[in-house]
Amino acid sequence: MAAMEKTADSAGNPWVKKTKKINRAGKTEREVAEKYLQVAGHELVIHQDRLLVWPESMVSDISVLVQHLHLVVAGLDAGEIIRDKMIPSHSLAMSPLLRKDWPSQPLDFEQAIRYLQRRDPGFSPVRKGWQTVSYRDSTIGWINALPGRINNYYPPELRILKDL
Repeated sequence: MAAMEKTADSAGNPWVKKTKKINRAGKTEREVAEKYLQVAGHELVIHQDRLLVWPESMVSDISVLVQHLHLVVAGLDAGEIIRDKMIPSHSLAMSPLLRKDWPSQPLDFEQAIRYLQRRDPGFSPVRKGWQTVSYRDSTIGWINALPGRINNYYPPELRILKDL
């Protein structure tokens, strides 16, 4: 089954399939993204208010797929850019594209469990702003450290429900 939109093109053809345009990230989005990830060899694309990162070698292939299929996700979902600031996604924290020099807060076992339960991990971060948290040198997610509190950005659908 296919859905087509009945419109006339310049040649008078009444059955023209509506094409989907790939929105490449602009200069501002690229500058914001470069603070978080290594963009060399990758194309930045905006799709449904999300910043996606595609390998440059796959851009033409993914573009063809987007024209003919419903895009759920393609490439790395880096996050959402709102007013020249980025809210990073969990997949970016898990990605090797995250900048190697990105600040990270190491957690002990009890703090890591509280973080994974989406509770306050119970520590005072050294710096303010976005940073990853890690357990035994493995990144487990994002926090946003604000004055007086920490916002836990671990995805709710992945949280640990049981008390350990």
